Amino acid sequence: MRGIIHAAGVGSLENISEMKQSSLDCVLKPKVRGAWLLHQLTQTRELDFFVLFSSAASVWGAKQLGHYAAANQFLDTLALYRHSIKLPALSINWGSFTERGMVSSTEATF
Repeated sequence: MRGIIHAAGVGSLENISEMKQSSLDCVLKPKVRGAWLLHQLTQTRELDFFVLFSSAASVWGAKQLGHYAAANQFLDTLALYRHSIKLPALSINWGSFTERGMVSSTEATF
């Protein structure tokens, strides 16, 4: 194995004031738990790359996507942590591509 690409994610539009724990867990688990497990399982391997697909929502926030922004902020922080312990990591903060996808430009206001 030469490297890791973590591209998991779930999105949903919800106001923080109305968000249930189950919704928060659903959005956090694929990104947070998935990335952390990949980090733990590979931190002693010599990888050429460890890429995390994050979101611009982690940088600027996004309307009704507080849970999604938090999950992506974890990925950004994990990349910084990996760098601090001399491991490869890159967190890519994708923006919306089209009117489709997890967070389209019509659904999110960055």
